[in-house]
Amino acid sequence: MSAKQQLILNYCSATTHESLSGEEAPWDVALHRQWPLLESDDIKSLEKAYTERSLGYKEAGGDGVFRSANLVFGKVFSKAWMYRYNQPTSGVAEVHHSADNWHMFKGTRTGSNGTVVFDPFNPSEAAFAEELIAYWLSFVETGDPNSSKLDRSPQWPEYGASKQRLCLEAAEDGSNGSGSKAEQYSDEEKALHLLWVQLVDRTQS
Repeated sequence: MSAKQQLILNYCSATTHESLSGEEAPWDVALHRQWPLLESDDIKSLEKAYTERSLGYKEAGGDGVFRSANLVFGKVFSKAWMYRYNQPTSGVAEVHHSADNWHMFKGTRTGSNGTVVFDPFNPSEAAFAEELIAYWLSFVETGDPNSSKLDRSPQWPEYGASKQRLCLEAAEDGSNGSGSKAEQYSDEEKALHLLWVQLVDRTQS
């Protein structure tokens, strides 16, 4: 891996975290179902850390699948820009995995059986899509999402220098302004994600 590579990292979240799917089950059953190499003491450590924060195994599993690797990639790559995607798709209250596809593809998203569903934007959603696409095109062209960002968009902090990420969302007042803002990667998030990083040898199944 080249030391000069750049990377954009993300996960989607809103009122709930991306999490493991499946029927309700005890911690050991649920996590072994996803990671059969996890040991009993591993699961006990995870259960203790998450339940102390009033979080369940689904949130823990979401960290294991989607989020914890951000810390690793943020250190390995010469420059990394992290973001938390906080803009739901049309008619959905929560922000799920791949929610950004709707905005990136200008109102289209995957439907059932390989079909495509089109839901038109309102003015605020259209403005947000323009902002998102400008960041992405900037990164593709120059390796820096800020190089050709929209004037109304905030500066996206590089993670290695700031330990901050960008929360991407439309303006709360429904205008065509930007609702995106830099935010700190909290110590609590880091502590939980580091638990998963330490288990990497047993979660690559």
